[in-house]
Amino acid sequence: MDFYAHRHGVNPEVLWRVIAKCENVDLDPTLQSRYVKNGVREESYGLAMWNIPSGNKKADGTTITKADAQNPNIAVDEMARYFANGKAGLWSCY
Repeated sequence: MDFYAHRHGVNPEVLWRVIAKCENVDLDPTLQSRYVKNGVREESYGLAMWNIPSGNKKADGTTITKADAQNPNIAVDEMARYFANGKAGLWSCY
């Protein structure tokens, strides 16, 4: 996590806090959100809980997939990039 935080110039403690204290307390990169609304489980996955239906984009312009969200290297790298670009507010725990 520190590698990606430093790569994008963001505070690694902030990334860690958002992930470990709120988004994915189990630190399971394959985890799906446990949030259920109207009987439907939210389609957010991985350490950063990327929401797949939102259509968030990676640096190369492609959409983040479920597989990307469940890959800790991609998920945290993109999360750090989003934080660096002023989009940390996408995470409700920020």
